[in-house]
This record gives sequence, C-alpha cells and structure tokens, in this order.
Amino acid sequence: MQGLTEQHELISDHSTTWLAIRVFRGFHRKTRRKSASCFSLARRVSIYLDRSKQGGAGMVVDWEQETGLLMTSGDVRVIRIWDTEREMKVQDIPTGADSCVTSLSCDPKRSLVVAGLGDGSVRVYDRRMAPNECRVMTYREHGAWVVKAHLQRETDGHIISV
Repeated sequence: MQGLTEQHELISDHSTTWLAIRVFRGFHRKTRRKSASCFSLARRVSIYLDRSKQGGAGMVVDWEQETGLLMTSGDVRVIRIWDTEREMKVQDIPTGADSCVTSLSCDPKRSLVVAGLGDGSVRVYDRRMAPNECRVMTYREHGAWVVKAHLQRETDGHIISV
C-alpha cells in the first residue's frame, strides 16, 4: 500500500497479484465516505508475459503527483497510464520486450517514462509520441534483473539504475 498524494484528499493505491489497483478517496474523514475506483491493468490475455522464463514482477506502479497520472506495468507487454481523476485509461505504451517491467519512473515536465526490465535493460519512452514509436532509447548495461530505475527530474536529469 502506498500513499499517493498529500493534498486535499488522501488517496492510496493497493496493488494486487491479479493486476488490479483500487484507489480509495476520502477514507481518512470521519464521515466514512469510501469511494473506490478499480483499475485493471490487463484485460486482454495477449498482453500477459510467460512467467516461466524468469519469474514475475507482479505489479509495478509509479505516481505522477503533478498530473494525477498513475503508470502501471509488471508481467505484461505494456505500460498502462491511468488518469485517476477521470478514472480512465489514457494510454498504453508497448514495452517492446519479452521481459517483465520491474521498475517505473516518470517525469511530467518532459513526458518521459523510464522502465527497468527483467532482462537487464532500461528503456526510455516519450508519452507524446505514437505508441509504436515512443521508445526513444534502450540501455543494456545490466546482466540481470533491474531492481530500480529512476529518472532525475532536473532538465538534464540522469537515469540511475540498480
């Protein structure tokens, strides 16, 4: 469970093994208001990966505070982007890999998403581009599973991966 925002309303996400996220709003209030939204990461079987090759990452998420976007991926072939205010999917970015996504990091000012993958690669995507053209860079510096990839938010920010 991870707290997503500290602004006016408290929102939390809860990732589950069946690749669904529930966003609870206003549960910190005394009025017992419990509205929940559920986002399903994978509805089509064709986007799932074969977990027998390297195990699975489960669900991986990154929250973009400034825009209210939630980036989700994991044992699927896409990075799915959700608008939590409108409670709808806004974009699917194909990973272009036969490996699970193990880490996500985003930068709202540059519209970039960085994904660490189970095959040791770190991939950079530009959300403004068409889905089949949005992968702008692939780094193959790791010989194994990427534990964490992080995109610094400065204009000339670096990508840090472990």
